[in-house]
Amino acid sequence: DAIIAADNYAYDFALKYHSELFPNTPIIFCGVENFNPKEIHDSLKQYVTGVVEYKDIRANLELIYQLFPATKMVYILSDNAYSSLAIKDQIIDESNNFQDRFRVVFDNQIDFNTIDEKINKLPKQSVILFTSFYRDVNGVYIPYYKIKSFFERTKFPIFALNHIHVGEGVMGGYMINPYDQ
Repeated sequence: DAIIAADNYAYDFALKYHSELFPNTPIIFCGVENFNPKEIHDSLKQYVTGVVEYKDIRANLELIYQLFPATKMVYILSDNAYSSLAIKDQIIDESNNFQDRFRVVFDNQIDFNTIDEKINKLPKQSVILFTSFYRDVNGVYIPYYKIKSFFERTKFPIFALNHIHVGEGVMGGYMINPYDQ
């Protein structure tokens, strides 16, 4: 037997209830963002292994600056999902390294019905960095075809953190590839 925990929610659940629900059962995780081995209690370390999902925010901001040196703002498009919030601190920390080049705005308060209006108000020399977006600020699930349509119609270059968006209207980026993990 083994527990396979995909993403932060499942991983946290497996760690929290391991002794109660899954005693002596190995936990194999994947898709865990901002993994910190120090968060694993010593009594569990022998049971836990997996693949970390590390999104290289700094490399993406560097790439944006290299390709668009006149950028005034990098707009981080995100939602309030647990995995999105897991990398929010990383995004804010990394953006501090670029204060002298451009402004970084992290936005996870998006009503998808008005996203075009919001995006069209960005400064002319803006670039969008897409993290993930499953539900808008109203809790409404946003199907992927709507995200893809947004990518295709926006006037700003879009970079993404996940390889699944290649060929869907994003320009590129340093991406993780779930298939390689």
